[in-house]
Amino acid sequence: MTVAAAALLLPCRRVSLFDEPQLGPAGSRCPPPDQPPCSVNASACADCGACFTELPPGGRPNATHFAEFLPWFLEAVPSEGCAKGGAGAYNNAIQKDATDPTGIAGLSSGVIAASAFRTYHTPLNSQPDFINALKAARQFAEQMSQELGMTVYPYSVFHIFFEQYLNTRRDAALLVGLPLLAVFGVTWLSTGSLW
Repeated sequence: MTVAAAALLLPCRRVSLFDEPQLGPAGSRCPPPDQPPCSVNASACADCGACFTELPPGGRPNATHFAEFLPWFLEAVPSEGCAKGGAGAYNNAIQKDATDPTGIAGLSSGVIAASAFRTYHTPLNSQPDFINALKAARQFAEQMSQELGMTVYPYSVFHIFFEQYLNTRRDAALLVGLPLLAVFGVTWLSTGSLW
């Protein structure tokens, strides 16, 4: 991440430097400037500073930063000034636990107990597109299950319907082959000849 990109994200990642009645104790998350109470009263957020005074090595947060800022991200409401909020899309994707100090099950021990994540693919326009997307999702889930050492399963609304098309050839062979075999068997037993 460049310094210019980091400067654009500063309004999204701010903390209260002092105890503020509307924001809470020092170190509390400050909302972006276009969200209340900052949008209603600019002086309420005047003492908010950047979470990072300089970027971490490599421009990405380390595990400590991740554990510290993940709950903030999950509570942040996306807005025009800060589109990087996770409340709408990801707030229900992680298991909550009131006994964990972070509020997220397993985060304080370094392993998030249960989660869901989203993947995307190209637009699907035809039946083969949907079938191939289902096959690719299953292959991806199997690979992730092996790499992570846990069960990962794909789900999408269209998977339920198009699952029946994964075994069409096998099912057709069974549905046509077994009755033909039965007819030939009965014919042979009753006439003594297949012809």
